[in-house]
Amino acid sequence: MPEHQSVWKTMIQYYQDEHQAIHAPMVYGDIWVRTKSRQRLVFGLTADAQAALGTVTAIDYPALNTHLEAGEILLTITGTNMTKQLATPFSVTVQKLNTDLADNPQLITDNIEKDNWLSKLRAD
Repeated sequence: MPEHQSVWKTMIQYYQDEHQAIHAPMVYGDIWVRTKSRQRLVFGLTADAQAALGTVTAIDYPALNTHLEAGEILLTITGTNMTKQLATPFSVTVQKLNTDLADNPQLITDNIEKDNWLSKLRAD
C-alpha cells in the first residue's frame, strides 16, 4: 500500500509543478502578465516596482473598453517616491479594472503580488 501512495504523491506533485509552470506569470518590465485563457490576460504590478514606488497614492486607469496598441500607456501609478507609467506589451482592450485598488491605492503595498492585479484585458 505505501508504494501506491508514493506513486500517487509523485504523480500529483508532477501535475502541480506542470500546472504552475504553465500558469506562471510573465514579467515585462514593471508588470507581470498572467494568461487566463487564450485571449484573456491579467496585468499586475511586480514586487520590485511596488518597492520602488513607495506608498502608492494614486492609480490612473483607462476607461473600460479602451483599445490600446502595444507600447501605449495602460495606466499611471503615483507613489511617494516616484510616478510610473506602465505600457502594455500587447495590443489589448480593457475589460475590467481592480476597483479596490482604484478606491484605496495604498492597499497595493499590503497585498501579496498575485492580489496586485491592476486590470483584466482581452488580447487583440
